[in-house]
Amino acid sequence: MREGRIYESEIGINNEKLDEEIPAPMNASLCIPIDISTAPLMFYNLQPVSYKLPHEALTDFITFLSKYPSKPVLVGHNIKRFDCHVLYHSLKANQMWNELSSHKCGFIDTMELFKKIMPGLPSYSQTILVSELLGKNYCAHNAVDDTRALFKLLTTKALNNLDSFVFHVSHPYDCIVQQDNLKSYNEAIASKAITRATVLKASKSNLKLSHLNLSVERMGLEGLKALLSEKTDRGNVRVTNCMKVIQKIFDFLTPES
Repeated sequence: MREGRIYESEIGINNEKLDEEIPAPMNASLCIPIDISTAPLMFYNLQPVSYKLPHEALTDFITFLSKYPSKPVLVGHNIKRFDCHVLYHSLKANQMWNELSSHKCGFIDTMELFKKIMPGLPSYSQTILVSELLGKNYCAHNAVDDTRALFKLLTTKALNNLDSFVFHVSHPYDCIVQQDNLKSYNEAIASKAITRATVLKASKSNLKLSHLNLSVERMGLEGLKALLSEKTDRGNVRVTNCMKVIQKIFDFLTPES
């Protein structure tokens, strides 16, 4: 049985699997009469393997990270768009996210890394990179083989390019905040008072429409201009310094003036 979370990709490096969290379909017990509380087995390639419940497995993971005295970095292929968010929600559901955050670890996305250091390749999937750069094939989507292949790929082809690709452990949480910020601009986008590109930049800068409105209430057009055009720590404009764009947003926020 390999349905849902019991698929091959759920195998950990120690060959333990997590209890399935996806609800079973209606009447599933009629055709799959398995009581997981009394039958502590799952199967991989028709062979029984042991598993751990999510909280226990995540506790082991946090304990594993605590063994590293310096800042640990979690590496994964396409981790920035997928894996770190899965990890965040799993830890959050088990009230363990703060424990991970306390280790001040970071992430590295090897897909992003190889796109930067080896531009122009036809594909950046892990299987293609391993095949093209290492001349090997492996059992893709099996977590054990995936991890070993990625470790080999990273240590032989990109070990000297890692530091600049580390992103903060708060990234998945920041993405949730950003999505919440984006929603506040729905009406302004629909009214064509602001472009999606500008909204995305404002949301990444942790600005909701209410912040823009507050700047107008306090200092009018000059307040909005100061907020959107202020410089970041890196010397970049926070959102925009284009007066045409700023004026259009101001007009949307002050329809009665």
